[in-house]
Amino acid sequence: MSPIDSNKLTRNSFIFVVIVVIVVIILVLELQPMTVVFVPIDITKVTQLLLSLILVSLFWERALEVFISTWRGPTTDSLQSKVLADQNLIIDLGKIPNRSSDEDNLLTATRADLKSVNSAFTEYSSITKRYALWSSFIMGLVISLVGIRTLITLVTPESYAALSVLQKNLFTMVDVLVTGGLIAGGSDGIHKILQTFLDLMDKTSRNINAGTGSPAIK
Repeated sequence: MSPIDSNKLTRNSFIFVVIVVIVVIILVLELQPMTVVFVPIDITKVTQLLLSLILVSLFWERALEVFISTWRGPTTDSLQSKVLADQNLIIDLGKIPNRSSDEDNLLTATRADLKSVNSAFTEYSSITKRYALWSSFIMGLVISLVGIRTLITLVTPESYAALSVLQKNLFTMVDVLVTGGLIAGGSDGIHKILQTFLDLMDKTSRNINAGTGSPAIK
């Protein structure tokens, strides 16, 4: 990317962020949204929530693996086989002590073909990963739309019921996006969140028991 393109991208990103901030400020001033009240932190409930999300993610990851393998697998296998065949041929030709001109030409052509196939395989794999990521995000949104949410479980029913209809809709929209993103991130990502939460709670408990108070946030 040229410096000009980089500067243009940075400027456009800055403009986008400014527009988003202005829109948020206008919404806050116009809607005067109420503040929700969080439920007391319960390690068991939070752990159960995250474990449930991990299970859902595992189900979807397995299903996605089947879909992707059926859809993109044959071409992937074909390209891998071609790469392996070219590599083996190059090795075999390289072992010939006194190659003929035809063998040298074949070796050169095979190397060129291997480079081309490797490039095609890399591009195809990149596109497959992109499809898998977008499929995961879309399915994460769908799963959230049918009722599997995260943020709603963190606030008290009373504070949620007190919200205006518009704020409830905005809350639900954000909840759907957050939950969809979590599921799209995969079970490993949610597991890291769970582990971080458990480690933090354990550290907090040990510090309180030691009489030092809560740990400082770094």
